[in-house]
Amino acid sequence: MLADFSLLDCILAGLCALFLVRGLMRGLLAEVAGLAGVVLGVWAATHYQARVFDVLRDLIQSEGWARIAAYLAVFIAAYMAVGITARVLRKLLDLAFAGWLDNLGGGLAGLTKGTVLALIVFFLADTFVPQSNFVQSSRLAPHAREYAGVLKTLLVNLKDAALPYAPLPNQLPGQFSEQFSRQGNTAPGQNQTLPQRQPLPPSRPLPSTPQQQG
Repeated sequence: MLADFSLLDCILAGLCALFLVRGLMRGLLAEVAGLAGVVLGVWAATHYQARVFDVLRDLIQSEGWARIAAYLAVFIAAYMAVGITARVLRKLLDLAFAGWLDNLGGGLAGLTKGTVLALIVFFLADTFVPQSNFVQSSRLAPHAREYAGVLKTLLVNLKDAALPYAPLPNQLPGQFSEQFSRQGNTAPGQNQTLPQRQPLPPSRPLPSTPQQQG
C-alpha cells in the first residue's frame, strides 16, 4: 500500500501528520497563543511605543534607536504576557483534569494548518508542473485537487471582499494620487475613474460705472 504512494503523496501526508503531532504536543492554547501574541504585540507596540520612548530617549542618545528599542520592548512584553496567560490557563485545565481537551483541540488546529499548507503545496505543483510524473503519479491528487479548488475559491472571495475597501486614487497621499492620475489608473478593485475637471464658465465683463461712461 505504501509502495503505491508517490513522493508528492508522502509530502502531503507528511505535512498533515507533522502538524497533527505538533498540535497534540503543544495544545490548543499554545497554538492560539503563538499567533495571538504576535498580533497583540504589533498592536500594543504601535499604540504604546511613544510612552516607552519618552522614558528611553533619556537613556539612548539616538532618537531612531530609542524608538526601535521602545517598539521592541512593548512587543516583547505583550508577546510574553500572552504566553504566560496561556500557560496559566493550561495549568488550570490540568488541575481540572481537562488537559486532554487542550491537546485534542491543539491536534485539530495543527491538522487544519497542515492540511492548508499541504493544499498550497499541491496547488503550486498542479499549477506549474501539472503534466509531470511528480503530479500524475499521485494517488491523492484527485482529492487534493478538489479541496485545493475550494481553498482557491475561499481566497478569491476574501480578496473580492477586501478590495472594495481599497482607497481611491484621490484618497491616496499626494504623490501616489498624482501618479495614478497621470497613468489613468484606478485603485485595485475599483472600476470607477477619476472625475474629469469641468472647464470654468467664461467670465462676464464687469458693468461699466458712470465715471467710465463719462
